[in-house]
Amino acid sequence: MYGRGIWACGYLGVDIFLVITGFLLFRKRAAQNKATTWRDSVAFLGRRVQRIVPSMLVLILLTMIAGMVMLWWSDMLMLSKQGYAACLARANLMLRREFSNYFAGDSAYMPLLHLWYLSVILQVYLLFSLGDQALQKLPKRVILCVLAAIGSASLLYRYAEPIAEYAATLGLSVTGEVQPVSYYQMTPRLWEVLAGGLICILPSKIGKRLPQVAAVGGLALMCLPILIGGLPPSEFSKHLPGTLCVVVGTVLTLCYAPECRFIYALLRAKILLWLGKISFSLYLVHMPVIVLMRLWAFGQPSVLQELMALLISLVLSIAFWKYVEKRQFNWWVILALWVATLFLCREGRRTSGFRDYLPSSSWELPTYSDWKMSKDTALENGLLRDDFPLFPLVFKLMNQDERTPKNFRTPLMVMGNGENEATCVLMGDSHAAALFAGMDAGFKQENIPGVYLASYIYPLHGWEEDKKPDWGKASARERALMSWLSHHPKITHVVIAQRWRARFGDSADRVEHALRIFLCELRDCGKKVILIGPTPEFPQQAALLHFDKIFALQGRDARSAEQVAAVCNAEEYNELNKTCLPILRKMQHEGLCTLIEPLQTLEPGEVFHTMREGKLLMVDSDHMNPGASVPLVRKMLPKIKEALSIP
Repeated sequence: MYGRGIWACGYLGVDIFLVITGFLLFRKRAAQNKATTWRDSVAFLGRRVQRIVPSMLVLILLTMIAGMVMLWWSDMLMLSKQGYAACLARANLMLRREFSNYFAGDSAYMPLLHLWYLSVILQVYLLFSLGDQALQKLPKRVILCVLAAIGSASLLYRYAEPIAEYAATLGLSVTGEVQPVSYYQMTPRLWEVLAGGLICILPSKIGKRLPQVAAVGGLALMCLPILIGGLPPSEFSKHLPGTLCVVVGTVLTLCYAPECRFIYALLRAKILLWLGKISFSLYLVHMPVIVLMRLWAFGQPSVLQELMALLISLVLSIAFWKYVEKRQFNWWVILALWVATLFLCREGRRTSGFRDYLPSSSWELPTYSDWKMSKDTALENGLLRDDFPLFPLVFKLMNQDERTPKNFRTPLMVMGNGENEATCVLMGDSHAAALFAGMDAGFKQENIPGVYLASYIYPLHGWEEDKKPDWGKASARERALMSWLSHHPKITHVVIAQRWRARFGDSADRVEHALRIFLCELRDCGKKVILIGPTPEFPQQAALLHFDKIFALQGRDARSAEQVAAVCNAEEYNELNKTCLPILRKMQHEGLCTLIEPLQTLEPGEVFHTMREGKLLMVDSDHMNPGASVPLVRKMLPKIKEALSIP
């Protein structure tokens, strides 16, 4: 979500606009030499609503319609919730409850995410009107002291957590636990609004050269976060310099730019004035365009696609400004728009996100000959190893050449009876690929048609995006996959195999939640899910295999199969998987899936072995070759048939 290059600091625009909002509010109030009445405050709020709300409602309606065509139903459900909350000027409160982090990966597919700011602005307008009525009868000095106290409290509240962290690094004791504030809260942003009001009381004449220096310095401070490439890495500083530089820079620029001829002429350039004219419309349309571009690009768009998104946003914002923003809507039109938008979002919030409105898919499952051709192509491209057939360790969908596929026509590998249309899909990570040979042999034996599809399911990898950024693109693939499955009703079952132990790791709660959502989505697609429990692993074998690779590189003889042979008994298996097994069993207990554990194939006293008839059954410490996959799946086949409802 941070983006890259100059786009990495786009979120700081919120701080700039809050300062400008405060400046305009207090300047207009300072220009009035008379007390305002409640009627004046109501009229002020009415004008603000007429300025903001109609454009926002039209955007929500258009985005809801576009979302019905392009978004996956779970994203559409969140879109409906956001639109409903925005209609009630509480989108920031809803996001505060649902998401703690604006930069989280799961916020990348929310077209109305940016409307939280409009809710904050409307709340600021309401608070300003109430505060004006409460404070206007007090002496001016008292009013300034009250506003200074509110601003200081808001600033300290905003930075309480990083200040406490920094104090701890200095060895200072901090009593109690300081909780981080949400990005979406209004209270910790009041100081930025009040900083804008500070411009009205700062002296504009501070010598001959100082105003010019202050204006240039202010503009430099506003650009500084871009020049240093975004936020610094430390926990304390990451919260402070970016926002403080931008706020201080905006205050200095607004206050002293008229005294600096160069800066004043620059800010009044025709292109900037034109952009300022359409800025509100540009702000409204840019996020839906970016999100839909992400979906179209299957993840992170290229630079060219980002430029396309910018151009499309400019064109749409001009149209939006001309036909929506410039129009003066009557109150009855605004009310009708509000009721229609609220009703549509309310209904979308109470359903599966209008998933029945998703367009029908034209994707077709390949024939058996298509699979054969795909396998040959994969061999030619090095995606499959000729000495290790039917083991697509990273097969096609995760191919480096397909980081931004234009569609989801991934060549599929058919399992079992390839003459009939598939009824079952095998998916997962490299452990699913390792099971493919066994599933293929078992399905052929039972005349079951199926297909192997796509490696790396997003919910079990999304939490590792920081470690492997390429996996972040899997989120869009997941949505395309869900749409593909929902429009192939003959596919009744989905088999998932993963290296569960590694997936859960130190983030068990987080991944458990993601897995539960994923299983619920599959169930809502009308699919039954079979989870294949952890396949046998042999950690004690890993070092030997590692040294064998070194030996091979040095031209030395590797160890024999007997030297790297290992076993894994039931106790070791349970110990290795003590984190993931209870969670997988919980998924089955909740009725979300059928769990089939390889451990159940062992007889009393039997062990998993890396050797069979003098040949190694493992490629490494946790990946099976076909020699291990086929007999293991055959042992599990009765339970698989039962889960597939095959007599």
